[in-house]
Amino acid sequence: MTCKRFKVLENLHLNDNSQMPARGTPQFDKLYKVRPLLELLNTACQRCAKTTTSQSIDESMNQFKGISSLKQYMPLKPIKRGYKVWTKADSETGYVIEFQIYTGKRDDQSTEFGLGANVVKCLTQKLVDEGYRGHVTFDNFFASYEILQYLYNNGIYATATVNSNRADLPLIVKHAKSQKQEYTKEPKSKLSKRRIPMAHQKQCGVCNVAGH
Repeated sequence: MTCKRFKVLENLHLNDNSQMPARGTPQFDKLYKVRPLLELLNTACQRCAKTTTSQSIDESMNQFKGISSLKQYMPLKPIKRGYKVWTKADSETGYVIEFQIYTGKRDDQSTEFGLGANVVKCLTQKLVDEGYRGHVTFDNFFASYEILQYLYNNGIYATATVNSNRADLPLIVKHAKSQKQEYTKEPKSKLSKRRIPMAHQKQCGVCNVAGH
């Protein structure tokens, strides 16, 4: 980087540093200095989106090899080091509608549903507010009976893969021996007040799917 370009970047600000919350306070934000830009990008993505009746939520990695407290290491991903980004995209077009950069665990983070389910709840909040009537899909990292029930209660259908060792799954799914069965038995959970269908399929491997 040339000295002239460094001087330009050194004096380029997107937020008021004098108003930055102190580290250790509930309002502290690791992305405070670029938060206005991230909000503008999210707003622009949502304004230009042509959504269909199905959306998907997943994680992605943006490659970065520099020094940053936000950098994540995920050895099983094609991009192993970089920024982890939660994304919500249209299932038909692949267009990214909304995204969030993962900044690590926060002291004030809600544990009502768990990290993955909380991401789904946050990324679908605008859909709930707008009265969206469609379908959302995500994988087993985000899935739980609680988040599926939450989406159903708010008029949003969802489908997700589920790990067979989850504590809140019906025993009949955990110990299924047949090659392909479908279940509607719900677990004994205070949060599951409706039936969440389950499918257990064994081909090359075992796949459990939950949805409504």
